[in-house]
Amino acid sequence: GETSEAFQVKLLRVLQEGELERVGGSETIRVDVRVVAATNRDLKTEVAAGRFRADLYYRLNVLPLRLPPLRERTADIPLIVHSVLTSQQPPLDLSARAMEALLNHPWPGNVRELQSTIKRAAILADSEGRGLIQVRDLPDELIARADASGADSAEPLEAQVLTELRARGFSRSAMTEAAAALGGLNRGTVAEYFRGLAFQAYVEHGFDLDATARALAGAEATADSLDRVRRKLTGYLDNLRDALPSDGARQPRVELAAKYTNLAQRFHPALDRILEHEAER
Repeated sequence: GETSEAFQVKLLRVLQEGELERVGGSETIRVDVRVVAATNRDLKTEVAAGRFRADLYYRLNVLPLRLPPLRERTADIPLIVHSVLTSQQPPLDLSARAMEALLNHPWPGNVRELQSTIKRAAILADSEGRGLIQVRDLPDELIARADASGADSAEPLEAQVLTELRARGFSRSAMTEAAAALGGLNRGTVAEYFRGLAFQAYVEHGFDLDATARALAGAEATADSLDRVRRKLTGYLDNLRDALPSDGARQPRVELAAKYTNLAQRFHPALDRILEHEAER
């Protein structure tokens, strides 16, 4: 679709005769090839406009294959996204809201635009120590589209986790159900986010267990859900205390590395403060 008329004449001769001569050469070379030609132009329109030779068009147009633009095959988007994300190290997940934004975008740049968008989002998520790509990691035009469709693009994942757990009253199955509601997250990811939120709230509320439990459970919490949060927080703290030396000596962080494993980096300072507080008691 982009070739000059002069080149079209030369290509037509090769296709018709099966012969060619190298530039600067005098020997005629016989060729036996299959030709695959691709274009993003409508060649019928180009022929009608006199910009493409009709005889070359009909010579090439033996078995036409039309590849629809990405906006016409949105079922391919999750497959492409999965392929890109599993190639990242470490592999990342994508929130349900972010996937919805991707599905609603027209993708004028087709697959290359989608791949670049996911790679960019992966860099932003990884820079914050997150294993889940959110709407806020996407380009502005996709965020605007998500906002228009009612998706909450600004809400951090940890806030979404807390909202989902509160809605389920912190029941025994709340972690699993919240993981599914947040786009098929791993249950362990949800649990680690809540553990981090619990540590952060405990520090913010001056190491007051009851005040922390009330803040995490929310203003509309029932007595049962508040009790579940209190017991969960107590379990987290007991687990930390068990790791501290009995004589109160400060333990090097390297020996407590397991307590930081899988915990998002933004919660590490809170864990540092809690360990210091417990060691000083």
